[in-house]
Amino acid sequence: MDFEEMAVIDENAAAEGPQRRESGKRGRKPGRKSADKVDMKAKLERSRQSARECRARKKLRYQYLEELVADREKAVFALRKELERKTGIRHHLPSAGYD
Repeated sequence: MDFEEMAVIDENAAAEGPQRRESGKRGRKPGRKSADKVDMKAKLERSRQSARECRARKKLRYQYLEELVADREKAVFALRKELERKTGIRHHLPSAGYD
């Protein structure tokens, strides 16, 4: 067989489309258990680490929100105190038709 005949055979094979493998089995391969276990352990450890980081972020977020609420409550208390003080002053002033 010379080069030209091989080129014609290659062109015909390419025109027929992709060749299918004859093995046809799907799913896990039986000989890869040790590598899969190592990969699975690494994946589980990454998942655990991610969960720890998520819990830490959540804890920080709740602490921040609690501090924010406490600051707002202090501000509300101060404003109410100021309002009471000013309404007390207003009651002591002579009435000049401001009502």
